[in-house]
Amino acid sequence: MRRSAGSEVILFILRYLISCSNQPPFLGSMRMIPAQVQQKLRKARQFLLASNFAQALPRYQKLSQLCSADAVIWFEYGSAAAGLRNRELADRAWQKAIKPIRTIGNPFWIFFDQFFKFFV
Repeated sequence: MRRSAGSEVILFILRYLISCSNQPPFLGSMRMIPAQVQQKLRKARQFLLASNFAQALPRYQKLSQLCSADAVIWFEYGSAAAGLRNRELADRAWQKAIKPIRTIGNPFWIFFDQFFKFFV
């Protein structure tokens, strides 16, 4: 299956965010997540990065309940939903990811908020 240029950009951004999620200012620090949840998150990320959105989505749904304040999990959950073309769920998840960061005014996240509004 051939991917569109937009989906390639999204996967690039996801890979970058996942690689940075253990470093400030990201809220998805693996150090703050219990080991059992870290294992579930790794599995969900494997499916997400392999574009297996049908397997990733239910895992992120559970992770979002376990770690409801984790912006990176919400972002990745939205990305899995977008991969299945579920725009309503993707938008809700991304809004939850961005909401606490908007108050901080982090320009990196504000850029991605605008990016996803325009391209997705």
